[in-house]
Amino acid sequence: MKAKQTGILLTIGMIVKNEEQYLPRCLEALRPLREALPCELIITDTGSTDRTLEIAAQYADEVRHFQWCDDYAAARNTTLEDISGEWYMYLDADEIFDPDISGVVDFFKGPLCKKFQAAALRFINYDSQNKPAGSFYPTRIIKRAPGLHFEGAVHEHLVSDVKDGYALQTVVRHYGYMGELARVKMLRYRPMMLAELEKNPDDPRMLRQLVDGYDPHYPEEAAERKRLLERLIAICLADKTVNQRPFAFLSLVRTQWTQSDFEGVLDTIRWYFKEKLIKGDSAADIDMYAMRGFALFNLKQFAPALDALDEYRRLYRAFYERKLDLSDMGTVGLHGINDEYLMRSLYVSTQCCLALNDKERAKTYIGQVDISSLAAAYPDLPFLADEFGYMRASGDFARMGALCTQIMAVDGESVRLRFFQLVEKEFPVFDGQKLEAARALAAVKGEHKFLTLHRMRAALADGDSSQAAELAQALLVKQDAGADPYFADVLYCVMLCGQPLAPALDVFGAALEETLNVLAGQRPDFDTAVCAAFGREPFPQSGAPGELFRRTRVMLLALLRGTGAEQARRDQLADLYTREIISFCEQVYNLAALPEQERFILPAEHRFALGMREVNAVLGQGDAAACLQKLQALLDSCPTMHRLIKRRLDSIARQIQEKSEAVNEFERLAMSVKQQFYGFLKAGRRDACAEVLKAYAAVNPDDPEIDVMRRDFEQSFR
Repeated sequence: MKAKQTGILLTIGMIVKNEEQYLPRCLEALRPLREALPCELIITDTGSTDRTLEIAAQYADEVRHFQWCDDYAAARNTTLEDISGEWYMYLDADEIFDPDISGVVDFFKGPLCKKFQAAALRFINYDSQNKPAGSFYPTRIIKRAPGLHFEGAVHEHLVSDVKDGYALQTVVRHYGYMGELARVKMLRYRPMMLAELEKNPDDPRMLRQLVDGYDPHYPEEAAERKRLLERLIAICLADKTVNQRPFAFLSLVRTQWTQSDFEGVLDTIRWYFKEKLIKGDSAADIDMYAMRGFALFNLKQFAPALDALDEYRRLYRAFYERKLDLSDMGTVGLHGINDEYLMRSLYVSTQCCLALNDKERAKTYIGQVDISSLAAAYPDLPFLADEFGYMRASGDFARMGALCTQIMAVDGESVRLRFFQLVEKEFPVFDGQKLEAARALAAVKGEHKFLTLHRMRAALADGDSSQAAELAQALLVKQDAGADPYFADVLYCVMLCGQPLAPALDVFGAALEETLNVLAGQRPDFDTAVCAAFGREPFPQSGAPGELFRRTRVMLLALLRGTGAEQARRDQLADLYTREIISFCEQVYNLAALPEQERFILPAEHRFALGMREVNAVLGQGDAAACLQKLQALLDSCPTMHRLIKRRLDSIARQIQEKSEAVNEFERLAMSVKQQFYGFLKAGRRDACAEVLKAYAAVNPDDPEIDVMRRDFEQSFR
């Protein structure tokens, strides 16, 4: 037993077991408080097997040991024995003080510690995504007095005669109930809690703790949770001294919300206000009005939803102005006092106004959203879905510029990149809305590669090709666009503005294929731009394999996915593509060692190229029918290239048809000439017969009937 110290104002008591994950952060966060006030730190270990004892010894004034007996209160009471502080505060290893501990220090150094006998701290729970999931004000600091002790084998609580406490704004962040860890704790505690409840079936404290052991996200557990809550509410209504009423009603509301029972949510909230004991505004009202607004919104009752959310925000402000009765906060955790909940209410109010076709009012709500704080709290920026939805519905793309300005002020390049990337994903096609967004972003002050991209887009849309080309080159020269498909529009600008294409293709390197796919999806006139670029540039008859590969990538995508270019331009591009892909394959393959039956191992595009090479050779020999056969076989073996093969197939088929039609027409003309010749012959018109015979022999000398016609002429005019 250690000697009792003197002059200690506050004893901090903790129980721990295998807490090496959080304990260093927890104890380090206590250092400013221990330096500001005369404190002692007592840590009781209940059987750790990791580094917990080693860590505790570095910080604690005393480390105690307790033989675990499935009783949290018994373990906690060891931190109350033989201590020196006038006041006592208890904490768990997964509860981390914020750096600002001035509220606690001021409480002890000012008159408040003489006026009040206890103080509550603002605890913020974190969910499985490490995001705030609710705040509550448990009493954790209390003046020592005879009889002070803990009770409860599970979810132990402090027993004291102290009634009057003060709510501090000092924040403690609780991480221990996150994700699977929360689930494990629930399942571990449940048998012990059920055993205690059997001893006293109407114990409201144990009912409340057992409720926390059932997860409302599981339907079977949600049903049991509702049953326990309704039982707890009945106990509270029968005995007004039971202080679990706000907790029970609000927990029932949240359980119904989790099950999407929005009508049930509204019924329970009405029931709460009917049975509420506190006459004025109280802390639990904050969440009740927020949940009412959200439930009404989901039921598409937009006008009453707005009223409820306006009332929620009034209570939110009153809470931070200390104008609410907080006597119910020790029993209930509030979500609505967190900034992100407030922001959520503003987004929902915005959607309500848009649904009511009140765009001006919608603009006032969304204008209150503090983007900087949201972005700092949520660097993955999930709230942008609401922002983009508002812009689409309202047409207020000026909001995009304001949004970007606030994002640019947030520390961390990753947040800014995330914003710009989400803009590209949300507006994947460059339509009128994407143009409005680009114009708004182009006007934002500051330097960033994505801002340069949007300025290039705006200049291009405004017809300022010179400015657009200059900005495109700036992105390419700095290689800001390199390996980033989000900058696909740089290629589009290069093609439209008549700049050399090869250097731009080189910049994108290995990301070229993905970049081209993004561009084809983003710009409906992608193939028109490609046709313009390749129709303009004097490309060589051949080139290095790498250069040919990149050029053919661009051309093939335009030919396979594009539909906007004129047919003549597409035909010209198809001929160029075929020539260059054949040239590429001739350079990279040893064709002599690659028999036709082994070509199946090649990519379809290369099988197409080698097949077209053979088609051209056969066509050069004038065997159109053989060409058709080869093209049909190629179509069967390369179905992904069907557009190009079918085009060539149709072209040769047309040539054969045209030739056949020409032959037929010539034969009809020949028959007509012969009929004319014999008509003159019958009429005895020698000169006319001679003239027709001479002309026909000149145009069709191979006709075997010419000799017959000459013989008939000579016999008739001897």
